[in-house]
Amino acid sequence: MRTSAAKLLGVLIVVLLGGAAVAAPAVFARANSSAHLVGTVSCTSHMVEGVWVEVGSSSGASGWATMGNTANTVRGTTYHFTVNAPLPTNIRLHVGCGGTPSNWWSDNRTPSTSPHPIYGSSSLSTACKEGSSKPAPGDNTRCAWRYAYAYPWADATCPVGSPSSNQHCAVTGNGDYNWGYKTTCPSNDPKCMVLHVRVSGATWGLSDPYGYYLRNCTSYVAWRLRVAGVSPSLFEGLGNAGSWATNAAGRSGVVVNHTPSSGAVGVWTGIGHVAFVEYTSNGRVIYSDYNGAGTGTWNPWFLDHTSFGTPNWYIHFPGAW
Repeated sequence: MRTSAAKLLGVLIVVLLGGAAVAAPAVFARANSSAHLVGTVSCTSHMVEGVWVEVGSSSGASGWATMGNTANTVRGTTYHFTVNAPLPTNIRLHVGCGGTPSNWWSDNRTPSTSPHPIYGSSSLSTACKEGSSKPAPGDNTRCAWRYAYAYPWADATCPVGSPSSNQHCAVTGNGDYNWGYKTTCPSNDPKCMVLHVRVSGATWGLSDPYGYYLRNCTSYVAWRLRVAGVSPSLFEGLGNAGSWATNAAGRSGVVVNHTPSSGAVGVWTGIGHVAFVEYTSNGRVIYSDYNGAGTGTWNPWFLDHTSFGTPNWYIHFPGAW
């Protein structure tokens, strides 16, 4: 059933391998003063030389991130950093592209996470377009957040009531989670009418370009896989979330097992849920997903959903990162 397939964007679920859950901060927790940041950074045409994490207005909390690769060897790398500052707080990343670790060719920066500060451990990734001409010194914002802000159909609306008054968006005869577009599909989702429902004489398109219901976990993970470089032919038509592992097995190059890795998809068969694996390190697995509360609301980067436990399966698609 589709009811259990909707999960919340930007949620981070942190679990230890072997099934022991590690609780992440709850959404509105203010008491915490430490958060773990992980993610990826990339330069377009130069090697990554370093990553500086700018933490809100707490200058003493900013510092150098630890990169997964040696400086001056790759154009893209993972990083991690511990924020020791009152939460919530805003974050900017500075990515050194070219030059040396101590003398960057260009200091490329993301926008601030404002108005969506981090409340706890988060996954923040960025891609920088530093150009071919050395920029003048200053605040050069040439990096874009890669996915936390970017799910392109978050503006799909509920055909009945509003998301705030009808949070599960239940349409009689069509179950829950029916966000969509009325009458006309947007330019970035021309196939929205592949799945549709009639409400009060109007037709609402409910499908994303990959054939999944908008603002559901399956739609988010399909989009996230495409951003990561996976061919749509490998993840289209996998059905409800709980069936993804079974249906993906046997597709060209796809591996299904119990071992997480960055770029894989975690599958919870019992509750019917899928999530994208953003990062693994020292037994810790961090996921992103959509609509975990079943309300279609968006909360970037994290939420305490460790009650899901360890996924039953991990799907490894060729081409992911």
